[in-house]
Parts: sequence; structure tokens; C-alpha cells
Amino acid sequence: MLPLTSSQFRTPILVVDDTKFSNALVTKTLLNAGFVNIEKSSSAMEALNLLEKMIIPIVIVDWVMPTMNGLEFTQYIRQMDQHQQRYTYIILLTAKDSGQSLYEAFAAGVDDFVHKADMSLQLAPRIYAAFRTSHLFNEISSNYHQAVTKYRALQSQAVIDYKTGVGNMNYLKLSLESILKTTFSREGFPCLIILKILNYEEIEKRCSSAGLNQLTEGVGFRLKQHCRPMDAVAHMGTCYFGIVSQRANLEQCQKAFFFKRLVDAIYFKAYPSESGYIAIQVAMRICYTQPKECLLIPKAEALIEFTMGNFLKDQAKTYLSTHELTQFYIPKSIGITGRRQMNEPHEHR
Repeated sequence: MLPLTSSQFRTPILVVDDTKFSNALVTKTLLNAGFVNIEKSSSAMEALNLLEKMIIPIVIVDWVMPTMNGLEFTQYIRQMDQHQQRYTYIILLTAKDSGQSLYEAFAAGVDDFVHKADMSLQLAPRIYAAFRTSHLFNEISSNYHQAVTKYRALQSQAVIDYKTGVGNMNYLKLSLESILKTTFSREGFPCLIILKILNYEEIEKRCSSAGLNQLTEGVGFRLKQHCRPMDAVAHMGTCYFGIVSQRANLEQCQKAFFFKRLVDAIYFKAYPSESGYIAIQVAMRICYTQPKECLLIPKAEALIEFTMGNFLKDQAKTYLSTHELTQFYIPKSIGITGRRQMNEPHEHR
């Protein structure tokens, strides 16, 4: 067993016992073993209040106490540990020695126990073991939470949707911001295209999660195949896909037939999956701006929100922006739908 460091001997240890004699005996045993920072409580409630104010990695608690016994106290500690993302090592003092009693103690969350009759011989070695275990556990827990924090930070910066292999919402926003700056400083017309799988909820009810993933992956793949090389394709989540494109002239933004081939490519053939072939219905919204009419470069988020909002309106109409948007630019949108009658065959290839 490796010796404890001087800092570990100064680490606080909490003794919880309602009897003064037992409390004093445990404290004396710890002091004789070299531990100098001993906190004492005469009740479980007093100990819980103390643990809310300071971090104490090791707690020695008597099993039998009034109001709240050692096992109930342990369960409260485990809830606090989960909330505070730390681990408290709990040693139970007991006069019970039956196997059933020990099973009950460990099931409640106790880490170790010391029989009161052998406390003078057993307590110090158990404390040494408690330090090693609690230190290791808290180090692992700290590393885990640091890794989760870094993962979430990286995830917020990611630009690829792992389900489909195309870009994600971050990628769509970055691409749209880049094209908006380019077209407003040079030439061209920024164009945002958003596609929605209209019958996604119906498909979701009868398909497995793997089948849905295969569907979205297939849609993303077909979009990449039929879009221009410089277009940015992204999966915006669930049933939405986005495309950012730069058009040479206004006619290419206003005429629906320039985009209808995308709709045809997506919905014309059913998608193979583990749930069988999946036929989809598609709606498309195309939103574009005329840089010469704008006072300021529009925000990518506002343009996406405007285009998404038009799915809730009549697909055949053209809409102007909200008051906030019209202060800076006038986006315009057109709609295209890809629907098939119930008796019309769907190609399975």
C-alpha cells in the first residue's frame, strides 16, 4: 500500500455519530493515525448541512441514529453527489455482523463498513483504502466531465451531419453568410433552398430508427449528386434539408424549372431501407435577395427563419419578410411541391 501524502492527511474527514463517546473514540483513532482535519456531527441533518457548505471526500457514519439512520443518510449523500458531480466515500460504523445486514448496507450505497468492536484496528487501513478509491473515482469523474465539455464544444463547431454525410445547420449558416458577403460585394444573387419531406411523420410511425437514418442518408446523397459542385448541401434536422447556391442572374432565382429537377430527383424514386422501400413527398421553398435593393447585408439566421416560416403558409404565394427583415432587404420566395397521387406508381430503383 502506498503511503499517504501530507496533503491527504490534511484532507477533511467527517464523523457522524449521535453518541458523544463513540464520536470522540472515532476522532481519537483518526488523530492517532495522523489525520488532523476531523469534522464532527451529532446528527445526519447537521452533517448534510455541513456537506452542502464544504467538500468532504470521506464520511464515517453510524448505522443506528435517531431521525435519520446511516443508510438513509447515505442515500441523501448519493443524491448530492449526483447533483454536484463528485463522489463521497462512505464508511459505515456498525455492530451488526450478519450477511443480510451487510447486503442491505451495500445496496443502499455504502462503500465499506467497520465493526465497532474492531474499530481501533480496522479504521485506519480502511481510511487509507478510502483515499485511494475516492481520489481515483473523483479523478475519473473530473476527466469525464472535462471530456463531455470539450465534446459539446466541438459538437457546436462541427459542420458535418454524421447521419447523412452532408453538412449540418452550422455548415448551412456559414455557407450562406459567405455567399451573402460575396454577392453583396461583387456580383451574383444569393439563393437559399429548403426542402421538406412532407410525409415524414407518417414514415416515422412505420419505420425503425435505422430505416429513417437510411432515408435521410439517401436524400442527402441524391441532393449532392444533383446539385452543382459549388452548392452547399446540409441536413437541417429531421425532415428538412437546405441548399445554399449562388446564381448568375435573377431569372435563375425566379423560375421554378431551374429547381424542379432537384425535387424530381429526390421524390421520383423510392428509397430502399431495412423497413422496405420508402416513398416521400417533397416541398421546396426558394428564397433569394437582390443585393442592389439592400441597405445592409442580411443575417443568415434571419433568412433561414424567413424561408422556414413560409412552409406554414400557402405554398403558391410569394411573401415578403417580417418588419425586422424589411429594414435591411426584401427576400422573395417561391414554392415547388413534389407529390404523387395514390394510384400513381412509384418507381423502385
